[in-house]
This record gives sequence, C-alpha cells and structure tokens, in this order.
Amino acid sequence: MCATSRLGGAARTLGVRVKPKEGLASSDSAVAEAQPPLVPGYSGKKYWRGVAVLYVTCIAHSYAVASVMSYVGFYAVDSGWAADVDAAGFVAGLLASAMPFGRIPASIAWGAAIDRFGTRDCLVASMCSLVVGHLVFALCRPLWAAMLARAVFLGAGNGFMALMAALILEVGGFDRQAHVIGYVTGGGTLMGLMGPAIGAFSYGAPSQFPALAPSMIGCVFAVAGAVLAWCWLPPRAAAPPPAATAAAAAAPAPEHVPLRRILCTKPMLLTMLLRAGSGFALFASFELVPLFAIASHDAGGVALDRQQCGLLLSASMVLVSIYSTFFQGRLANRLGLRVSIVGAGALGTISLALLAPLRAVPVAVVPAVAGVFMAFTMGSSQSICLSNVVAERHAGRQGRLNGVITAADGVGKALGPLLAAPLIAASLTSHEPEPGFPKSVFLFFVAFAALVGGIHASALALPPSVDAPREAPPPLPPAEASDEAASKAADEPQAEV
Repeated sequence: MCATSRLGGAARTLGVRVKPKEGLASSDSAVAEAQPPLVPGYSGKKYWRGVAVLYVTCIAHSYAVASVMSYVGFYAVDSGWAADVDAAGFVAGLLASAMPFGRIPASIAWGAAIDRFGTRDCLVASMCSLVVGHLVFALCRPLWAAMLARAVFLGAGNGFMALMAALILEVGGFDRQAHVIGYVTGGGTLMGLMGPAIGAFSYGAPSQFPALAPSMIGCVFAVAGAVLAWCWLPPRAAAPPPAATAAAAAAPAPEHVPLRRILCTKPMLLTMLLRAGSGFALFASFELVPLFAIASHDAGGVALDRQQCGLLLSASMVLVSIYSTFFQGRLANRLGLRVSIVGAGALGTISLALLAPLRAVPVAVVPAVAGVFMAFTMGSSQSICLSNVVAERHAGRQGRLNGVITAADGVGKALGPLLAAPLIAASLTSHEPEPGFPKSVFLFFVAFAALVGGIHASALALPPSVDAPREAPPPLPPAEASDEAASKAADEPQAEV
C-alpha cells in the first residue's frame, strides 16, 4: 500500500494526482499536468537556519530599496539633478524605477538558473551583485550612470525576488510558507524601519560622495547574507527518487504543454496581475510618502527635514514589523489568500485617502503611513504565496514560471515610482503655494487609492481552490493516520510498499 499525502483534501499517490483540484485548470483540460508530491519543507535546526538565511538576505535586499527613501530627494538636489525638493520627485522616480526595470529582463533568466544551479549558488551571486551595486552607485556623478548602476547591479544582477518565492517553498513547504514569508517580511519591514533612518543620518559623509556611507552599510548586509547562504543552505536540492513501483513507472508521461499556454490560463494571468499590482502599490508608496513628507506645507506636504522624514518612516514601520513577524502568517492561514489580498487593498485605500487630511498634525500621519506600508506589504507577500500555489502545478518548470511572474512583479515595481513620483510632484507644484486644504494632493491620493484597491479586489476572481493548501486536511482513517505520522517524522516523505 502506498502512503499518501494530502493537499486540501485531494490525495496524491507517488506524485500522480488521484483527485484533481477544481478551479485551477483552465477551460482547456490539457493544461492540467501530473502533480509532484506535496513539498514538505525543512525541519528542526535546518528549518530555522533556512529562515535565518531568508531573513538576512531579505534585509540586504530591502536595504537597497529602503535606504534611499529618506535622502533621494536631497541627493537629487545636491547632485544638481533637481532645482529643489518640491521638484525632486521628477528625478526620484527615475532612480527608484531603475532597480525594478533592470530586474524585468533578468527575472526569467534567474528562474532558469534556479532550476539548473539551485537556490544557494544563485542567492550568493545575488548578494555579491548587491555589494558591487552599492559601491558603483555611491561613486557615480551623472544621473545616467547612477541609474545604470542601480539597473544593472542592484536590479538585473540581484535575483532575490525570483529566489525568494522558491526559497520560501523550499524552507517551509506548503504547510508553513505563510509563516516563513511572515518572518521574511518581518526582516524586510525591519529594514523598512531602520533603512530610512540609517540612510538619513549617514547621508552626506563624505561631502564629495554623500551616498557613500549608506552604501557601505548596504555592502555589510549583503556580505553577511552571502556568507550565511553559503554555509547554511544545501548546495542543491536532491533529484527526485526513481519510481518506487512498476505501476508508477508504467504511468503515462504527462502531456508537455508550452510555457506560453500555461501563462495564458486564468489563474496565472490573475497571479501576474496581482504580483504586478501589489508591487506597483508598494514601490509607489515608497516614493509617495517621503516626497509628500518633505514637501513644503504650502505646497500640500508635511514640511519635514531629512532627519524628521527618516524618523517618520521609521516610526510608522514599528507596527508593520511587529505585525509581519508575529501575526501575518496566522492571519493569512485563517483568512486564505483571496481574502487576505482583498483586505490588504481595502486597508491601503483607506490609509492613502487619510494622508492629506492628517498632514497638519505630523504625529497623526504616522498611523496612516503605517497602514499604507502594512497593507501593501501584506498584499505583496500573499501574492508571492499565490505564485507558489499556481506554479506548483507544473513540475520541473516552477523556476521558469516564478521567473515570469517575478518579471511581472518587476514591471509593477518599476512603473510605481516612475508614474507616482512625477504625478505627486505635479500635484504639489501645479498650484500657487497657499495655506489651507491641498485639494490637488488629496485628489491624487484618492485616485491612486482607487486604482490599487481595484487591482487587489481582482483576487476575488481567483478560484476558491487556491486556498486549499491552507485548509486542514480531513480526518484520516487510523491506518493512514499512522502512515502520515511516520512520514512527517522524517525529513522527506517516505513511500511504504
């Protein structure tokens, strides 16, 4: 008798689906392929080491994004790229978009590299590229050179976003991936908490290269991530064992479906839309909030200086870090993917609409900013879990599929700052500076909130079965229950013949 594993109540025997998962297949049934066994994840000390590697490397990746948030406007003025901080958004959007734009063409290549070389080697290479990127960016003087450094080394050479989805599934398996991504997001939000403050207070030394000190700190994080990844991750996932029975060996091979046909199925299209939309919202917010904070009060901003802006961003991230580390995984498991993504969009919509009315009291802006970052961090992390659920159906091509999905994520993250920063700069400079309620800024935030809220609401169109991996399996008969308990005791599931 073969031991079986369960995914949302659908039994799998030796990698062949016994009961198909409803809703995930497109109208063309040929796209439904034979399924791999349920990914078990790491256990014991190996699990926590994998979590630690993801945590530190996420900090290194997030620092490359977050550290410039508080000083990019001042850097644009100091370098002569912008006339003043009110107009700095036109340049800040270009610098922030260079990194995700560089990631777009490289994401598919990173997905193929994961399938071929494994996650450890790719992760180490990504951290090394971050080190080079930080140094080159800090030493560049022309705007085009700074953008190129961020696009090539911090964007294309940094495959962390394509690697993160694969590593989360490898470390946590389907049962614990929501918890793992909660820990990892906690590391990212911790750097969202510390990065702007680090960047703000270290910026300016030396005066000839004002971005050198914050960039050197980024190099330290990247080197630490590379060392931990090399020491604590296995060199490459073991090849799947041969068929254990003659019946399994004689089973017909699944029909090969072209990659483009898989990408055109409804769940895959919605997954790419949600990854792009959540990335757009998150990275646009990274630019909108600091530019809104440093703009003059008469123009419609909060009129904070560099240190005050860093403290505002850091204070707002305290709640986000606590929530991501301790509550996000449990809440996501309870609500499921669809409700979590829609709820994140609703929270972000409300928080964005409150920014302009609360600007007169800077302390009151903190919870609104925290709500913005908390919402779009939740939406982004849950869309990563969604991509794992959808890509899992196509054995042997998960890396390539996640690479394509990550490319869509990169498109959203590139367009977010590129569109949002100039638009808020235009709303801040489109009228004569005057005291009172900033109507143009308020209307901009309302329109942006409606857009990103609608994108997140499209998660309701996903089939209910995407939440199946988070549902508890039905009670097992005594014989099967004992078999499952024995298989969970081992690092890898065992088949009993």
